[in-house]
Amino acid sequence: MLGRAATLNAVKQKEIARLSEDDVLVLLRAGLAGDEGRPVIRHLRTVGTDASVDALRKLTLSSPDVRTRRAAVITLGRLFGKRSEAAVDALIAAFRSEGPTVVGYAVPTLARRALHPGPLRRRLEDAYGPALPVLAAGLRDPSRRTRKMAADALSYMQIPQARSELESAAREFPGLRGRPVRRALSRWFAFNERYGPP
Repeated sequence: MLGRAATLNAVKQKEIARLSEDDVLVLLRAGLAGDEGRPVIRHLRTVGTDASVDALRKLTLSSPDVRTRRAAVITLGRLFGKRSEAAVDALIAAFRSEGPTVVGYAVPTLARRALHPGPLRRRLEDAYGPALPVLAAGLRDPSRRTRKMAADALSYMQIPQARSELESAAREFPGLRGRPVRRALSRWFAFNERYGPP
């Protein structure tokens, strides 16, 4: 038998599933965020179109809640998977975010799909500039999770500067703390060998 909290959560999920994209956007414009807003943002992964991108971009760049910004980035990634050019622009804008968490989600979301040489890869290589210092700082963050996220993001950035940042951090942290960096550096070289240099 479901407990009260689980029952309420199931009811809430059913209510959210009935929302249209327009309903969700009205809620987001009204300021719904945090624990209440994240399930609604996630619902856009199913019903969202290019019309959702502007609201998600604003959340990615200005929400005071990191988890809300992360949910918005992941949702933009799903819209990008639906071939939304506007989602690409919004994710590139997220490269300018202040924190390594949002940048650490935004970079791989796009870069995974841009490893093969082509227009998107060239566009990303030109746009990575603002993300590099944020991710380099993330490699030295006290949080293990943030360090791993930054290293993973840099491994997808097939530019020499990303390799340099990973190599520098690997020298700086030779022990256990540097393990995610060394793995990311190996992945960077594997991607480079498979898909070719920038």
